[in-house]
Amino acid sequence: MQRSLAQRVSRRVGASARRLARRARRARRRFDKRLKRSALLRDSALAHPLARLRYPLRFYFDDIERLLHALQRDCPDVFFIQVGACEGAIGDPLGYFMRVGRWRGILVEPVPYLAERIRANCGDLPGVALEEAAIATQEGERAFHYLKPGEGDLRPEIYKTLGSFGRENLEKHAHYIADLEQRIVSQPVRCLPLDALCSKHAVERIDLLFCDAEGYDHEVLRTLDLSRTPPRLVVWEHQHLPEADARACRKRFEEAGYRVCVLAHDSAALRGDADHGALAAAFDRLSA
Repeated sequence: MQRSLAQRVSRRVGASARRLARRARRARRRFDKRLKRSALLRDSALAHPLARLRYPLRFYFDDIERLLHALQRDCPDVFFIQVGACEGAIGDPLGYFMRVGRWRGILVEPVPYLAERIRANCGDLPGVALEEAAIATQEGERAFHYLKPGEGDLRPEIYKTLGSFGRENLEKHAHYIADLEQRIVSQPVRCLPLDALCSKHAVERIDLLFCDAEGYDHEVLRTLDLSRTPPRLVVWEHQHLPEADARACRKRFEEAGYRVCVLAHDSAALRGDADHGALAAAFDRLSA
């Protein structure tokens, strides 16, 4: 009788614990979804103070933020290269880490008005340099297409990110930009490969290579010699890449000994010898 009673109590306690665990998981998922939809929070004055609270609790806007925070924990003295840096604002992917984490690196941005915003937003950050150029396979000038800013833009966070060597990458957004044709600016910009950029700035190591090149990411990443300057972590946007280019990009990193993780809109590659620490653990979680 005593044994039976103990078993019943044990089962009830176990069932209660499982119900509580399920409720906690559901609450965590709901919170994560709301957090990811909070685009305004990223750009507000509260973004950095709240990040100090969110990060220890492992609450992230997205999977990329999870990887960047893990990199910060593994390597406090991060050196980065960001291709397609936009405006270097608080809400940009690297905004918190440049300001609070004291990351050093190079912001690459070819669009003139965005380069001016980077100077205004990041000019006082020690160790952060601006390269007003585009990354391409050859040095020289090449036509680049972007949207000029407009008053009353409904989605300014999208408008300012639309810059590409391929005009067609802008034109496919015409369904929600009524005056797109009138706003496209096409002009030559200075270009250089990543290897030339590293030589110019005497880069000896890269902890993070972050690329958002609107459909040109594969060509950008090909301009870096992985045998000479292999980044610890590489993040690039694959959603605008043709499937053949997306596969070729992943294959290149895998053949160079990287682990590759495919996320919703982006891909990430972790160097093979960085198989321990917080970054490797975050990578395992996203790959599961």
